[in-house]
Amino acid sequence: MSVAYGGNEPPQDFVAEWLRLIRRRAPWAVAVFSAIMALAAAVVFLSRPVYSAEARLSLGEPPPMSGVSPNAGIFSFLQLGGDPFSNDLELLGSRSLAEALVRDVALHVRVDAPRDFHRDSLFTALSAEDSTVKETFSVTWTDATTVSVRRTSPSDSVIGSFQTGTSAHFGGVRATFRAREPWGPEEIDISTLPFGEVVPRVSSGLSLTRTRREANVLVISYAHTDPGVAVAVVEGAVAHFLAMRAELMERESAETVDSLRSVARATEVELLEAEAAVEELQRSTGMIVPDVQSEALIQRYEESVGALETARAEFEALEVRLARVQQATDPIEAWTTLVAHPRFLENQTVGEMLGRLTELQAELTALTAMRTPASRDVQTLQAQIGQLDGALRTIATEFLGALSGQVADLELRVAAMDSTLSGIPAQVLELGRRQRTARLLAELLIITEQRLRQEEIRQALTFSNVQVIDPPALWYRPIWPRKKLGLAVGFLLATGCAVLAVVVVEKADGRIHSERDVRALTGAPILFGAVRSKSGLLLTEQDAAAFGHAVERAGAKGVVTVASVSGGTDPGVVIEALTGLGVTLEMHDASLDAFGAAVGAAARGGVVVLVIRAGHSTRSHTARAARLIEEAGGRVAGTIVLADSGARLESLWA
Repeated sequence: MSVAYGGNEPPQDFVAEWLRLIRRRAPWAVAVFSAIMALAAAVVFLSRPVYSAEARLSLGEPPPMSGVSPNAGIFSFLQLGGDPFSNDLELLGSRSLAEALVRDVALHVRVDAPRDFHRDSLFTALSAEDSTVKETFSVTWTDATTVSVRRTSPSDSVIGSFQTGTSAHFGGVRATFRAREPWGPEEIDISTLPFGEVVPRVSSGLSLTRTRREANVLVISYAHTDPGVAVAVVEGAVAHFLAMRAELMERESAETVDSLRSVARATEVELLEAEAAVEELQRSTGMIVPDVQSEALIQRYEESVGALETARAEFEALEVRLARVQQATDPIEAWTTLVAHPRFLENQTVGEMLGRLTELQAELTALTAMRTPASRDVQTLQAQIGQLDGALRTIATEFLGALSGQVADLELRVAAMDSTLSGIPAQVLELGRRQRTARLLAELLIITEQRLRQEEIRQALTFSNVQVIDPPALWYRPIWPRKKLGLAVGFLLATGCAVLAVVVVEKADGRIHSERDVRALTGAPILFGAVRSKSGLLLTEQDAAAFGHAVERAGAKGVVTVASVSGGTDPGVVIEALTGLGVTLEMHDASLDAFGAAVGAAARGGVVVLVIRAGHSTRSHTARAARLIEEAGGRVAGTIVLADSGARLESLWA
């Protein structure tokens, strides 16, 4: 059987290429698809159901932290205390809560029982200590009311027998077994894990989801193959979260209240001391209203200084006039000058005495003209004039002394006021400082008292801002396996893996499977294709004609070398079949091991025809053969494709 190739075929489209590839690699695709689908079906139908329990909480905003608090003041907008909702999420994800859940539900104990048999059908109570290690125990019901426990890992040993309904302690586990039901399992396995190894698993397995960004509603969920365990974990998470949150906030509020009370007491003591210091300073200095008192004191000082200057001027003027009086011989002349002093002008008595003295002097002058100085009347007038003169002298002298005393008093007063005024600034500063301290302490005491009352109110309101919207409950069906979804995913995965296997196998297989590969690798047309059997090749005259035309077009000089890419006896079989058809060209045989002959023939201008075995010759060997011939200066006149069967030969052009 032979197939002639009469020229360059149009290139096949992408879909046809893929269909041919899938048909050629169908066994691989079917095998991979079947294996993946079988695995998916096994996972879907044989895996244990996984149940999910969830609860929904509403987390209210905490009461505001106003007053003296870390969040108050200019930095309040920075939320230095953190987001309350995020703080609650961190509390739910804390190690303490996870440890409490592991202890309450005994999550470090794993029960391996037949399908649909859970803890509540096997135990009335189950707990474990924190000191558990990795061990495995086999529990067997020897009868309805007796169980036998045996350690199977890490060592094999008999623990003992226990009655159902009583507490059994082994390997850190405390279990109270139920009596075996007729349909119940006869044997189960119990495994323990290290406490510290289970805690992070539980913490990561507890799902915390915020329903909406703008809503403070939290969904707590947990998945487990035992529905009772799933519900117990969620119930424990809610209970421990509420208890821990209340304890933390109560402790925080109590510590804040105690701190505020101590601050208030200390501030009150300091305020009393500051007020006492202000009172003492006011008593010692007499300064009650510094501004008003200072203004009045300055006014009095100015008045005293003015009075002192006036008194000094009067004293000096009176002293000068008294000196003139002492030098004057005529009393009238002397006392007229003295009486001109303003104080004497204002004095009516002095004026009357001066008037009387003037009258007596006039009478004496008139009488002296008529009488002798020894006259009794003259002497009487002179005596009266002397008395008035002495009285006036006495008045002037006493007035001068009084004026001197007044000047001295005013000087003392001004000096005292100078001393007082020099100390006023320091006293005012000290009083202001003490008053400021008292005022600040009073304001701080008021703020602290307000903050204390606010914290007491906050302490009362803190424990009512968390509400359980949906109590812990199971979903109406297991979340896994989802049979339809699982099979659909398995189908898609199996299809993808099958296609991937086809591509990988095709890429890994370097053999030639299509005529396009032959033409692309050799750059020469396919002369004909034939089936090789035990009896040789059955070629037609058309095959010989195609061979001859190709050799002629290549310009053969009498030597045609038939070389096989795959080695073996293929060249000899081809030459024998062509010789029987009457081809007169001289042909040489060359296997791949002796490919130098073909290269040498190409170098001498000979013609080389490559023989390719479909399904056996590799792309790398074919490309290498064509490259060697081209490097020697020759060219491949054509290719002959041999196949082991007609079907394989037909698939070459499929």
